[in-house]
This record gives sequence, C-alpha cells and structure tokens, in this order.
Amino acid sequence: MRVGDDDCGWSELQMRGGLIDAAILQLFFYNAEHTQLNASSKLWSTYTNMKTIVLFLVTAFFEIAGCYAFWAWLRMNHSAWWTVPGTLSLIIFGALLTRAESDFAGRSYAAYGGIYVMSSLLWLWLVESKQPDRWDVVGAMICLGGAALILFGPRSPVP
Repeated sequence: MRVGDDDCGWSELQMRGGLIDAAILQLFFYNAEHTQLNASSKLWSTYTNMKTIVLFLVTAFFEIAGCYAFWAWLRMNHSAWWTVPGTLSLIIFGALLTRAESDFAGRSYAAYGGIYVMSSLLWLWLVESKQPDRWDVVGAMICLGGAALILFGPRSPVP
C-alpha cells in the first residue's frame, strides 16, 4: 500500500512500516506528528515531491558509483574486481528508480535525468576533485529546470 492512499498520520505511517516516509515527514515538517495526510491535500503533494527528489538523489549516487566502478576498471586501469560493487550499485540503482511516485516510467526517468546531471557534476567536484566550470553549471540548471517542469507541472494532455 502506498502512503497517502487514505488519511494517515505520522504514527500510523510508522505502524505500516513506512519508517522512511515517517522520517522524511519529521525532517521537513516540524509538526508532522499532528499532521493528517491524504492523497488530495497540498501537504501530501509537497511531501510526495520532496520524497521523490530525495529518492532521485540517492538513486543518482548508486548509478554514478556503479558506472564509475566500470570507468575505473576500463579507463583508469584498476582491478576488474571494481566491477563487483559497481554491478551491485547498478542493481540498487535500478530497484530504487522504480520506487519513484509516478504512474509512468518514462516520466519518472525524464525527471530523474535532471537530478542525475546535477549529481554527476557534484561527483565530478567531490570525488574526482575537478570543479565544474560555468557551462557545466548552466547546463545543470537547464536540466534541473526541465526536471522541475516534469515533476511539478500540471498534468493535461497535449492539445
């Protein structure tokens, strides 16, 4: 059962096994213990979007780490054993991406793309010690703007 299918509060989320959901609520909403959520509320929409963004950030880490393991093996002459945790990381990435709150895989993947680009540049800076240049930053901002439109835009069919 997805959280938000009916009215529920923080303690009920914990009882349903939604500890991650409850933790996110506690982090971002001071009075989460007294907050009622339902699928049509504005608070639920905000919560779902925040949860999706956090999920995409974690997912991006696993995808980039997995791909980097193969990069290290094939391009940096590291041991082939690097591919073992890399493969595990890519399996986790694939599983996590299916957890996004979206009715359609293509929309979820498209929104994730913007987060992935930004996360890749953070990896470049923090792991590879190469600071992104202004064009990297501008490109990432454009991608994040597109991801925001996909995540937060109103849904209506194309005329």
